[in-house]
Amino acid sequence: MKINLTQHLTTLVTGHGNIKSYLHRFSIIGAPNAPCGNGIQTAENILLECGILGEKITRNCSSSEERQLAHKKFIVMKKHYKAFAEFTKTMDKIKGHNTL
Repeated sequence: MKINLTQHLTTLVTGHGNIKSYLHRFSIIGAPNAPCGNGIQTAENILLECGILGEKITRNCSSSEERQLAHKKFIVMKKHYKAFAEFTKTMDKIKGHNTL
């Protein structure tokens, strides 16, 4: 599968970048709070708890059928995010081994 690597995808996968918890860690911003009001903004918070991402995904859909499909895809993404995050954390430990 080909994945288009972007700055935003890299930020979500690594947790480094324009995420409030990361910026707060280096005293770049004052507070790490998520703009949605659901705790501290981390990559997991953005994908699983905040809800803003899901709203933006469905808002860009033109029909109710398209919104339902986008919502289902978002639910699947949320369901598998934790396994994906755990896998990415172990990648450095398994360098030189064929993991896929």
